[in-house]
Amino acid sequence: MKILRPVLVLLVILVGGCIQPGVTCNKPYIKVGDSCCLDQNDNNICDKDEKKSFDLNKVEITKDDFNIDLYLGGQGGPLQVVRYLTIKNMNDEDIMVTIGCTNFEWIGKNRQIQCLPWMDNPDSPPRSEWIEKQSSISIPISFYTYILPTPSKQGEYSTTIRVILKRVGPVGATEEEDKDKIMARTIEEIPIHINVHCATGCCSKTGEYHEADCNTN
Repeated sequence: MKILRPVLVLLVILVGGCIQPGVTCNKPYIKVGDSCCLDQNDNNICDKDEKKSFDLNKVEITKDDFNIDLYLGGQGGPLQVVRYLTIKNMNDEDIMVTIGCTNFEWIGKNRQIQCLPWMDNPDSPPRSEWIEKQSSISIPISFYTYILPTPSKQGEYSTTIRVILKRVGPVGATEEEDKDKIMARTIEEIPIHINVHCATGCCSKTGEYHEADCNTN
């Protein structure tokens, strides 16, 4: 017994020296082994160990009324109006969206009616925006009519706003591994209707606006 007692004391000291104090992890962190990891969705799985899937349904687009009324010469109403698209990205990854008005040729007969930004006009390139995960942005679309250098015409015009989404793959991923993420796709096309009004006495029979002809009485 006199021999065993020192041995037992030594074992207690050695075992006690190997015991580490407990690790405390506060939400949104969870304890894994002797460390903590982030678990934002509270499913007891480390976020870094979860395979995140992109859901197109979690990209939400809300829009203003895109039935636009413009008034030649600013008589009776606005020469210019601005409408907004709001895009919300509820996924756990950043995305990039590109927005612009399409069918640039529709304006060929009346270049004084404009919708900006254009999707296919190099003089007015489309607008691209990063949208971070779990966030949203509002993007302005401008509609206006000019008087100079040629007369504008009253009438109805149509175009479309195209929204293109592109996902960005992880650093180091090959094209084959991340084919879906690097592919751009059109996720929405929004029809636009523009009605151009002319005040009484300001337009000729052909519908062209001439300020000098306006009835100022």
